[in-house]
Amino acid sequence: MSFVYVASYAQHEGIERHFDEYFFGDFLTRGNYYSSDTTTDCFHLFRNTEMHVYSTGNLGSANVPVFYYKQYTNHEFVFFTPYTPFISTLKGSTYFDTRTPFTRIVFIGGEKQLDNIYLVHTQNIKPWLNFGAEYKTLNTEGHYAMQQAKNQSLNLFVSVTKHRYNNHLNFIHNKISHENNGGIESDEIFEAQSQRSENLGVNLFNSTTKLAQTGISYYHELLLGEKLTDTVINNKDTSINVSFNSRFILSQSISYNRYHRVYKDIPDSFYENIYLDSTATYDSVGLRKFSHSFDVKFFIKGNAGELPQSIALAGLVTDLLWYSTDDFVTNNSLYARWFSNAKLIEWDVVGKYFISGYSAGDFHSEINFILHPEENPNHIFSANAEYSITKPDFFYSHYISNHFIWNSDLPKTKHGKVSVSYDYLKWQIHTSVQYNFLDAYLYFDGQANPTVSDSNCNILSAEIGKKFNLGKFHWYNQVQVQYLSNQSILSLPLLGAYSSLYFQSPLFKKVLTLQIGVDGSYFSKANGFAYMPATGVFYRNSEKEFGNFFIFDAYVSIKVKRFRAFVKVSHFNDLFMPADYYGLLHYPADPMSINFGISWEFYN
Repeated sequence: MSFVYVASYAQHEGIERHFDEYFFGDFLTRGNYYSSDTTTDCFHLFRNTEMHVYSTGNLGSANVPVFYYKQYTNHEFVFFTPYTPFISTLKGSTYFDTRTPFTRIVFIGGEKQLDNIYLVHTQNIKPWLNFGAEYKTLNTEGHYAMQQAKNQSLNLFVSVTKHRYNNHLNFIHNKISHENNGGIESDEIFEAQSQRSENLGVNLFNSTTKLAQTGISYYHELLLGEKLTDTVINNKDTSINVSFNSRFILSQSISYNRYHRVYKDIPDSFYENIYLDSTATYDSVGLRKFSHSFDVKFFIKGNAGELPQSIALAGLVTDLLWYSTDDFVTNNSLYARWFSNAKLIEWDVVGKYFISGYSAGDFHSEINFILHPEENPNHIFSANAEYSITKPDFFYSHYISNHFIWNSDLPKTKHGKVSVSYDYLKWQIHTSVQYNFLDAYLYFDGQANPTVSDSNCNILSAEIGKKFNLGKFHWYNQVQVQYLSNQSILSLPLLGAYSSLYFQSPLFKKVLTLQIGVDGSYFSKANGFAYMPATGVFYRNSEKEFGNFFIFDAYVSIKVKRFRAFVKVSHFNDLFMPADYYGLLHYPADPMSINFGISWEFYN
């Protein structure tokens, strides 16, 4: 392989994994998502990657984590940001090197016609040629009126890694389509529990949102250096192993993405303003982006054919952006990175500066450290520091639609972050502390218009998680706290908690693993956000606080070799507790539901 890639024969829970995987970014890095995703511990957690989110109330819908340090980084097409957990991206794609073809099939179903399907297949046609595909589809009608959602994501990938010249090709297509109900008409009727959830009146009945992306990227690299050959004798077979004593790599990356968003409705009193058409709304925005980068990598210690101890990278990126408003902008940036993988300490230093174009003067720097003492590998210390100066996205400054129009030159935002974490593996404990400094912070005000704060905000967050084991009983607990100094721009919960208590035991001569458990989650009251369907943004809510409720789930999971299954009763305490649970202002969280899922892996 290329660099920063460790070939290993991955195993988990005694099951052999006949493939290696690596993530593709500036460097190729060893991954373990597929090879470790075989336990019963988290298989039933299918709703979201985060435990605590503000959501419009349906699986696959727009959402934002309630803790600032968990919130999603802005997507390059900002309208995709609230759907981050459900889409594929070109940057950071996963590639494989398989010894036998690998296939995984996951199906999750249940109430309200939920069909959540995930498929992945990959195989090596030749030792140096791999191809594969990932496909995700999600369909559900939701528990409340006008909540139908349909999401699809396709990822096709090909890699050619043959000696001196390596290639990676990636194609993705994301499609999101959902109805908008604008929230329920009456919180009082919902809280009185006088009507079934699907019969509650909603604010919008003729509103839909559709988003789509088609993207392709091609990356290739050339290793420069002395060619080495080695004769390998295995029993009576003799083969020639070719490698390169390479210290330099020249690489080029080209990508093209096309994005589109369409919002439709029949205007009524839900919106204060109607600018273009009083009979029908058809708001369409789009972006086409072409990116080209060229960089040089130098192995300070180590060579391309092994795990190097230190790599330096420098490159130039050019972005061309065409907006549906007939605006055309360019960006040119320089970036550098220094990665070191020593025995005691790892560090990764990143810097990027925009030298010309729309984002001229923008800057991002980041330093990451990981310390793992050799004498006691149970200890892991890590630290991170970041600072950035960023011009707000084009759509935050220029936008014309039937219900919203803004056109202003917003000032640059400044963001500083420092975080420290400590893990003690023997005790299964994790702790972290993070500080964020926001200056000229961009947010959406009470009228859902973009604005930049004229005062700064300090955010201090902390997290601790611990797993307790007593024989076949296991209890995992996680507590999160955050303090925000400026509640006028952000009002988020002070406290969040998650707890999982379960019994796990092998049965039938350890052929089957059984897990039975109960999960609980909680976050305290805060104003949080409201949601604006016309623009798909979360904006400041000053109407009322919500939160301070518990959600309990019960489940049974089994695993037999490469087959897993679960049955889950979500939010079962809805049967006997008050209806005061909101995922967002005027958007109740899901009521009680029953779901099931299966996952099966094949090697053939």
